[in-house]
Amino acid sequence: MQISKNKGSGYWDVSGAVDIEAAEGMRTALLECFAEPGEIVISLAGVDHCDANGLQMLVAGQRTAEALGRAFRIQQPSEAVSRLARTLGFLRDGSLFDQRQRMTEGGE
Repeated sequence: MQISKNKGSGYWDVSGAVDIEAAEGMRTALLECFAEPGEIVISLAGVDHCDANGLQMLVAGQRTAEALGRAFRIQQPSEAVSRLARTLGFLRDGSLFDQRQRMTEGGE
């Protein structure tokens, strides 16, 4: 898994595998995101593999942001992420991915 800062503060691109092996790296990266002020936007377009552990880290990030009153958006989910999120029921209420992004990609 690789995470790179993009477009200035708060925008992050994630690529590679977001899975149990990458969980500690994802946790560290999310903590770095929360250390900066403003909105957090994470693009998952480059993710080629995602397991339940990786998705759990993203959900934990979203819940942490809510508790802190911070904006946290996940955009451009790859097919691997979208497929897992659908399978696990995370797309039923649109709570995981940015609603605007989901609509443009024909989300549920």
